[in-house]
Amino acid sequence: RLDSLDGPSLFGGELAATPALGAPTNDVSARVGIVIDTRDDESAPQRGVLIQAIHTRADSTVMGDVSYARTFVSARGYLPVGSKFVLAARVAGQKMTGTPPVGTYYTMDASDGAIYGLGGANTDRALPQDRLLGRSKLVANFDVRYNIMQIPPGVPTPIARLTLIGFVDAARVFQTENFRLTTTGMLWGGGGGVMFQLMRNAFLGLTVGGGPDGAQIQAHTGWTF
Repeated sequence: RLDSLDGPSLFGGELAATPALGAPTNDVSARVGIVIDTRDDESAPQRGVLIQAIHTRADSTVMGDVSYARTFVSARGYLPVGSKFVLAARVAGQKMTGTPPVGTYYTMDASDGAIYGLGGANTDRALPQDRLLGRSKLVANFDVRYNIMQIPPGVPTPIARLTLIGFVDAARVFQTENFRLTTTGMLWGGGGGVMFQLMRNAFLGLTVGGGPDGAQIQAHTGWTF
């Protein structure tokens, strides 16, 4: 449920200019893009890069009820250091133009699935879930991952793996200003956690972070990136 806080509200202004919440909206869009993927494993990469640039367009004159454009660019990298450590980083940004409804603000259209909100286990582990909401978004993550146990060792996809995590995350949105690469206005935080992997796709993890809104505990069923 979407709601406004007391006082001036960007959401309140958006709501006044759009149909009532709960009214059906036909959001029909098409996407085109390019993806470069050299990761050794999709679920829990230990080396390689994933670079993607995707443009999405919805046009009510062709089909649907809304018109907007969404451009998403992301770069992720994974570098093994020795036999136990992996350094991982991601920078992702999305610019929206046109007249997108508020509901479209929640997602970034990555090629391997939508990235939801800014804040929470999917984007910024030092912020509450969906803490930031805006048309355009910027998020950066840096991880130090230490594989304390892996069976069998030395393979990209083990039977079992236990990993300790140290992280620094930052994020911001752009609502009334143009999207740009910047550190100004970014909300920073960091923390640590643990991730357990069983076979290829079964994950269970927990991170504890601290940021502008205090301590945050996030449950994970997969890697943040």
